[in-house]
Amino acid sequence: MNHLNKNLVIWDKSDEPPQELNTILWQGSSPTSNYSIQEIIEEDKGAIREEYLNFIYRLGEKKVGEKKINQFFQVTKDFNLWWMTPLAEKSPYRKNSVTDAIKLIALERFLTKENILDIDLYSKDARLQKSLQIICKKNNINLSIGSFSTSSFSGFRKNFKNFKLFLRSLFYIIRKLAYLPRYQFKKTSFNAISSQKNAIFILSYFDNLSSKELKKDRFKSNYWYEFPEFLNSLGYPVNWFHHFVPSNLVKNLKQGNKYLKCFSEDSSSQIHNFLDESLATKHLMHAFYNWIRLVFGMRKVHASIDSSLLDDRLYYIWPFLEEDWYQSIYSSNCVQNLIWHHQFDCLLERIPSQQTGLYLQENQNWEYAFIHAWKKHNHGTLVGVVHTPLNFWDLRFFENKQSIDLHLHPDKVAMGGKISVDNWLNGGLPQNKIIKVESLRYLHLVKYKDKEESKKRAERPGDILKNILILGDVMPDTTNKMMRVLCDCSDVLSNFKLSIRSHPNNPIHFDRYPQLDLIPAEGGLDDELNKNNFVICTSYTSSSLEAYLAGLKVLNFVEESAINFSPLSGLNDICFIKNKSDLAESLIERKDPNRHGLAEFFYLDKEFSLWKKALEV
Repeated sequence: MNHLNKNLVIWDKSDEPPQELNTILWQGSSPTSNYSIQEIIEEDKGAIREEYLNFIYRLGEKKVGEKKINQFFQVTKDFNLWWMTPLAEKSPYRKNSVTDAIKLIALERFLTKENILDIDLYSKDARLQKSLQIICKKNNINLSIGSFSTSSFSGFRKNFKNFKLFLRSLFYIIRKLAYLPRYQFKKTSFNAISSQKNAIFILSYFDNLSSKELKKDRFKSNYWYEFPEFLNSLGYPVNWFHHFVPSNLVKNLKQGNKYLKCFSEDSSSQIHNFLDESLATKHLMHAFYNWIRLVFGMRKVHASIDSSLLDDRLYYIWPFLEEDWYQSIYSSNCVQNLIWHHQFDCLLERIPSQQTGLYLQENQNWEYAFIHAWKKHNHGTLVGVVHTPLNFWDLRFFENKQSIDLHLHPDKVAMGGKISVDNWLNGGLPQNKIIKVESLRYLHLVKYKDKEESKKRAERPGDILKNILILGDVMPDTTNKMMRVLCDCSDVLSNFKLSIRSHPNNPIHFDRYPQLDLIPAEGGLDDELNKNNFVICTSYTSSSLEAYLAGLKVLNFVEESAINFSPLSGLNDICFIKNKSDLAESLIERKDPNRHGLAEFFYLDKEFSLWKKALEV
């Protein structure tokens, strides 16, 4: 980065910034900007992450009257909804303000480090304007606002937004009640659950299924690979409960129930149920009652929370997080959190005692309700299975050290690779929680254990060298941004065969991108990787890691003004593309990559030696 003077322009507009200005782009990317907020973040990402985590802890501990803010979320004597709110969850993958808050922390550190004296802000975002006003006042920087706000999350507009959230939540409950008879829980369903003492309870998602096995009415989840059969071979029956997730393979719950019946008939050692079927009218009524109490009980906090944060050194991020605060109370997300609480409580009270429980751990909001109910009803050891490599910026897994003891966690966390373990320990999280196990989701990659196999694929001759596989993201907005950049590069891509594979939960509509000659990739991911030499994907998708280990050249799309969430971040043989020139250069470049071995990412053993050892403890 060129340090030209002590004046800075922050550009938050869709058009190109003037080239002669000393500019930081707040959204999007441009080859004319002098500074990259992404590079600023990367230079000191450890300290920036820690500052954000500390703020979230302080927010919960702030007092309004005689009570801490997190205590206002106490639903029952032993259950606190605070840990399920968007603020405490800290997910950078939801539509919230985590990313903007991180950028603001990085920006303030940059301003003080470079001794910036003047800032020109071009933005119509009232939140960004307010945040910059606070930062500049705090650091004696002159601020000029070139584009004034056309809207604001304050006063009448704030109340109107919250009222709309409230109404939507009411309709959410009404819709739940209306559709309840379709999947009302039948008491007889629990009779199928194994009550054997060594039965293993697995809570999973009903997506990412093997299409080949599904056509035969057989269950195979790509999250768990051949692990269920391994458990059965050791004499462990499995009680499955699935979160139903609509996908291209199974579009609705009715279709899903037909498959579940076939799965249970196919194997007497594996019993399948949908979590949705445990929902009952009383859960909705309890959730509605607790939600109304929360909404009215929060009136005192709303009036005081802003002033209680005035003395916090990161107060300037609150204009962005304030909207997440109201989402934590008025939105249907809050209602669903309360439904989870009552639903899991009833489910885990009624089923036979489970000696061991496994679940896919992403530290999403529902998981806290599940852990609470599991422990409340005295089930056995609970293990969270981290099924993708733990990412430095996945803040759901990281927290202020003081907050670790304030809420519930699984007894153990199963991690399937060195990269996850290292990120966990470097984040200051407790080492005694970790179990090292085979990475079930990536166990099929064991065939690439030999580096030479990956090299052969990387150096494949012929037409494959002109084949590009585009991988869609689970987030529609992120996928659309990547596709728009690729459309701008249509002339660069015209000599390549372009196949595209949608994320199962986010179908891509090809007609929106007529500039590109796209061919749908209808095979499994591994089959598609065999047909291509390049992969283009967003920085969020973990499939980029799979493509990398399979020997393909990976081009990760990352906006210049965004955080790099890629699991491949930091590797010197990965291309991170932001614009047309990046893409063109990456496709031409023919350097032999310095590829990292499979063992650096995953523990892989088809005999499940690590899992066998873990289960014997």
